[in-house]
Amino acid sequence: MIPYKIESVFTRIPVANIVIVVFTTIFSFAIWYEYIPQSASDAMVLQDWDLGQMLSCTLIHGNMMHLFGNMLFLWIFGNAVCAAVGNITYPLLYLALAIISSIADLAFDGRPSIGASGAIGGIIGMAFILFPVNKVRTLTSFFFLPFTFSIKCFWMVAIWVIVDNILPVIQGGGHVAYWAHIGGFAGGMAAASILLAFKAVETYDPTFIDIITGRKLVRGTQSIYSLDEMVGAKEEKKPSYETGTDEPMLASPDPHLQNSEFKENTAPVFRVLNTMKKDQDLVCYFVNDGDPVHHLVVESSNPVGVQIHPTESLAKRSSGWLHVGHGEALTPKDISMVLSYDIGTGFKLTKTFWFEESSKRFVAA
Repeated sequence: MIPYKIESVFTRIPVANIVIVVFTTIFSFAIWYEYIPQSASDAMVLQDWDLGQMLSCTLIHGNMMHLFGNMLFLWIFGNAVCAAVGNITYPLLYLALAIISSIADLAFDGRPSIGASGAIGGIIGMAFILFPVNKVRTLTSFFFLPFTFSIKCFWMVAIWVIVDNILPVIQGGGHVAYWAHIGGFAGGMAAASILLAFKAVETYDPTFIDIITGRKLVRGTQSIYSLDEMVGAKEEKKPSYETGTDEPMLASPDPHLQNSEFKENTAPVFRVLNTMKKDQDLVCYFVNDGDPVHHLVVESSNPVGVQIHPTESLAKRSSGWLHVGHGEALTPKDISMVLSYDIGTGFKLTKTFWFEESSKRFVAA
């Protein structure tokens, strides 16, 4: 089975993991084509209890298949984990897992070893805890005929751990650093569990901890339509904020901009791609179909908390998310918000946005 994608909505671009994949690939080629002296690469092989070797061995691969297999798994599972934990935390975790896997390899095997598979085993261990019910799209063959299917991450990883690591160790092992894989995997599981315990990572799918505690047994991803069915049909109305009503008075646009129709009409448009609901939180993932804006500040006109990402700059056709906290049974059409933003010329506008059911978009009132 060759995995090629894990179904997970990214709230961040996994820049750190992309850099690690590219750098490791370039470094391996540099060694193969002798741009790096043989003496230097030999000193990077894991042979002793040396911190430098514990890290540098992840940059060396024996051949193209060794490199391709490792980078494929790192790309698939690493991107999902990096998007969840963030681009600052992820490389620190990767280095820590590389050290843990090297310690396990030295303690239980002791032979010289190379490759990033131990650290990648740690990343797979984190994915096992964070995304157990997310589907992994997989390529395989039957009588030499290729076909694809989906399998839950839990089962995919369980097969990898048992068939590709534990059974070979029981049978006496070989020339593969199985203990590095197992040690890294255990370290990754522990790291993800600690992050969840301290609420340092946020995932809108059930985690392994959610499942074993019975807190959440199914994936929380819902379409807008299914959320509507969960909550029940509600009367649609566009919020009214005119003086004299019971609704709160909201800030109006900068009076200096009243004579500029272009500036008045400049606004982003949040086309909702999908939504996720977990506990009392609702997250709407969107693409901006409107104008590019900068320095976004959002406030809710409902008794709920709203966050938007990104806040510094939202280009046309770029993506982001709205996070509504303590929403209980809210659906997107129940949310109205006040957004202040810079249109790129130093002028700021403040507009009220509400959800347009027909087009599945948040638009300016």
